[in-house]
Amino acid sequence: MPEPAKVVGIGSCGVDYFAIVPRLLGPDEKINADRLEIHAGGVTGNNLTQVGRLGISAAWLGLIGDDDSGRLITRAFAADGMDLSGIETIKGEQSTFVWIPVDAQGERCIYMFPNVNGELSADQVRNLFSSHIKNARHFHTEASQLPLPPIKEGMQIARDAGVRVLFDLDVAPSYFSHAKLGSEKDLIAAMQLVDVLKPCKAAAREVTGESDYEKMAAKLLCLGLKWFASSPFRSRW
Repeated sequence: MPEPAKVVGIGSCGVDYFAIVPRLLGPDEKINADRLEIHAGGVTGNNLTQVGRLGISAAWLGLIGDDDSGRLITRAFAADGMDLSGIETIKGEQSTFVWIPVDAQGERCIYMFPNVNGELSADQVRNLFSSHIKNARHFHTEASQLPLPPIKEGMQIARDAGVRVLFDLDVAPSYFSHAKLGSEKDLIAAMQLVDVLKPCKAAAREVTGESDYEKMAAKLLCLGLKWFASSPFRSRW
């Protein structure tokens, strides 16, 4: 039997379609793109891939479709030596994909299609992935594409098993609520289960009401967090 993966995660993982364009468009505009790039991506998928490339066993836990995107994802993970045992393929469904126009200055827009992985439930996390989480040393998850119940379920399983919880707060709580992924109040309450937080700037400002980074950190630590990531206040949005 292979050793359980040391780092596992539940969250976004899909195929990113990058349109390299001269500039980002406004309403009713058209423009010729310079080129198209296709890569496996996603917040949690990217984080786990970097762990795998460092030589540490890692596994993404989630749902993909039996489509070209799903096959690209599994090939990319296999090429990086990732553990594929936590990937569930659902017949007849579409995997996650994302459209990302990027302009000459590196500015971008992100259009997300969570598809089958966005339908992941707390029951599926408990029934399909609890053993992966309990046998790991670190559990990574995020606020981005998935609804709060499966995220929180994974956090709770990890917490109860003494597994460190890393949380990428990749969107502001107001966006999370607007996207109907969960309430702002419940999202902030779930952060009490987190050991290491990686907030984007918009989220840190919104949660704390502060603009000074040290004041943000002090208020966030009051939630019960233990650590911040080394680059805590990067902006994705």
